[in-house]
Amino acid sequence: MKNNRHNSFFKIKPIYLFLACSVFGIVTNCNNQSRKNLDKQITELDKKITNTRDFSTADVPQKLKPAQKRYVRTQKSLTDNADTIDICMRQNDSLFANAFNNYAVRVGHDYQLSGYLPPHDITTFQKHLTQLDSMDFIKESARKRILQNHGSLHDLSYFLEMMDFDSINSELENKLAWHFYIDTNNAPDSLEQSVLNFENTELNNALMAESNLLAQAWQQNFAHISVQQDTLIRPDSTANTDTANTESHVVKPNFLIPEFDSIKTRYLHNDSVIGQYKNTMDTMLYDEASFYEYVQSMRRKRDSLVQKRREIGI
Repeated sequence: MKNNRHNSFFKIKPIYLFLACSVFGIVTNCNNQSRKNLDKQITELDKKITNTRDFSTADVPQKLKPAQKRYVRTQKSLTDNADTIDICMRQNDSLFANAFNNYAVRVGHDYQLSGYLPPHDITTFQKHLTQLDSMDFIKESARKRILQNHGSLHDLSYFLEMMDFDSINSELENKLAWHFYIDTNNAPDSLEQSVLNFENTELNNALMAESNLLAQAWQQNFAHISVQQDTLIRPDSTANTDTANTESHVVKPNFLIPEFDSIKTRYLHNDSVIGQYKNTMDTMLYDEASFYEYVQSMRRKRDSLVQKRREIGI
């Protein structure tokens, strides 16, 4: 009876051993197949990632084809129009600078240094100004006016912080002084700011009044802008285009002021061309962002496959 049990045991044991080996073999084969599949997918993704460095020539999925074609057209448009945009921007800078300078001359008639400072102080400032060169048209024009004895308080304010404080203060009858205040425009990160002007409150009030008038040279408002694709590329195109709306903080000359009204037509024409160029640039960047998101999705997928390969112990 005992021998029969031993015989039965030895008959059953090989069966379990066979089953265990079979399971191990199946698992090994599955793992090997999984490794091959993962290796293949990772290799394919590596090749795709390598071949998608340039959106213009990359092999992208069908959903990105329209954006790719638009991107190529936009690139060409931006290149073709770059010189024109540069000219428009330079011309607008020049138009504004000249108009502002003319406006500053008119406003400054009521705030002449000769009406607020003694001749000795004006001569002292002139002496220090001869050693300065602002390298800026508006400031240089202000410097020349002061040297020619018809500069204003605001003209002088451009240069106060360029001068050696202790040196010039030792010569002035109306002393300069640093004034500190809290700038609340960046709340809650308000910072202490400083400004160099006069100790004399009456002089500072006059300077502030002139500065406030000159600040009217700019008009600021929030404009609702529609960004339409192909603006500069095919203005006569009847193809469907995507439109994106955005809020933009716009700062432009105040054309209600005569000096700026005289440049309005030319300035706004240039500004329109610049705006169209910017919209086209925004479109290109938007399409480029969609391409980079596609590349990143492939990288994330590859990382996931590599992690999966590690998890199965390969």
